[in-house]
Amino acid sequence: MRRNAAAKPDLDVSADHLSRLSTRALGARYAELHAAVFACYEEEPSKHDPAARRAAAEKRAAPMIEAARVVHAELVRRLRRRARIWWGVTASLTVIGIVVVAWVVIASR
Repeated sequence: MRRNAAAKPDLDVSADHLSRLSTRALGARYAELHAAVFACYEEEPSKHDPAARRAAAEKRAAPMIEAARVVHAELVRRLRRRARIWWGVTASLTVIGIVVVAWVVIASR
């Protein structure tokens, strides 16, 4: 069975283009590329040589796989940045909490 996802996805993975997309749009783009790659391999079986069909599918899927790797790298970069920010917020709040508790303990004596 052939999927409808076989339509050519957008392969523009320039840094400028990806930076303008939201994280949600990047996730959707990654899912679209993923579906398109699988569609390359799930074509209707024919009586031709399976090895030749696989080689043709790999050739069609190669640019989409590379684009998916770039999109995935951008998603990972954004998530790591978000994790660093939240780690900083958590550490700052912990220090502020310790200072407030120490101040209350010292002030109550």
